[in-house]
Amino acid sequence: WYQSSIHGPYLQAIFDWVVANAATVRELVLLGDVVDLWTYPCNVKPPSFATIAETNPDIFGPNGGLSRVMDALGGGVTYVPGNHDMAVTQADVSVVRSKDGHQLAFAQSPYSPGIDHRVLLAHGNDYTLFNAPDLTTKWAPLPVGHFVTRAVASHWATHLKEGQNVAQLAGQGLSLIHISEPTRQAE
Repeated sequence: WYQSSIHGPYLQAIFDWVVANAATVRELVLLGDVVDLWTYPCNVKPPSFATIAETNPDIFGPNGGLSRVMDALGGGVTYVPGNHDMAVTQADVSVVRSKDGHQLAFAQSPYSPGIDHRVLLAHGNDYTLFNAPDLTTKWAPLPVGHFVTRAVASHWATHLKEGQNVAQLAGQGLSLIHISEPTRQAE
């Protein structure tokens, strides 16, 4: 789903904004589905978090966007997994370190940033039938949505032309929005 040439400039613009406004930002919470371990055909083993991080150094590397944000916020970046990355663990995110030695923090959902314990942040998948963790079957914790998504990915893997992706199809991602360079406020 992530296409560096399309999504990268927007993601970097967010990182740039947080760095530029670090004096007024206490913490950046990455609230799930940061990486995707679901949208792969059934016959393909999804990559590990480490592989995804290594493949995307502009985001996860020591000179990447998250590193710049972690350094600007004194380490204040927390990863909370969602449904598409529910298998990601503290050990996985510990590979993400900034140039100044800050490490990406990890928390389960719901997460309270600690400023006010009445504030809870959650990805939301725990509250939906399709994506809530399954706690009763041999496939636990994978929800039914995981298997449906993998089946759909298997279908598209056999029906798309070489080099084509779902976001390019009518009624999907790119056809629904106008892609342009992110705008930045004048200083």
